[in-house]
Amino acid sequence: MKNLFLLLTALFIFSCGSDDPEITITQCVDDEINVFASQACIGSGDLTKWNFDGLDVYCFNEGTCISDSQAFIYNGNCDLICVLGGIQGTQICDGLDWSSNANLIGVVYRY
Repeated sequence: MKNLFLLLTALFIFSCGSDDPEITITQCVDDEINVFASQACIGSGDLTKWNFDGLDVYCFNEGTCISDSQAFIYNGNCDLICVLGGIQGTQICDGLDWSSNANLIGVVYRY
């Protein structure tokens, strides 16, 4: 699990820049930002957009203030696809290895 969060953190750090294009999100994801912001760790939680197995998905990452925190992966309709991390350090999403099948599009929101 620590490897997953280190990988996600590294990707987040290197993906930031002023030349990033505006990232579009669906209305239901926009609605969930306020709900999730109250649950995420200030300074380390974030919402990112990824391409996973050919689909745009959204990763709601709780952050590092929670022991064994999780990242919730939703599609554009806000259907939960999988939960990464946690006590078991899960890195499988919808039957596929996340790190081999996901490409970061960009950061939508940092908490």
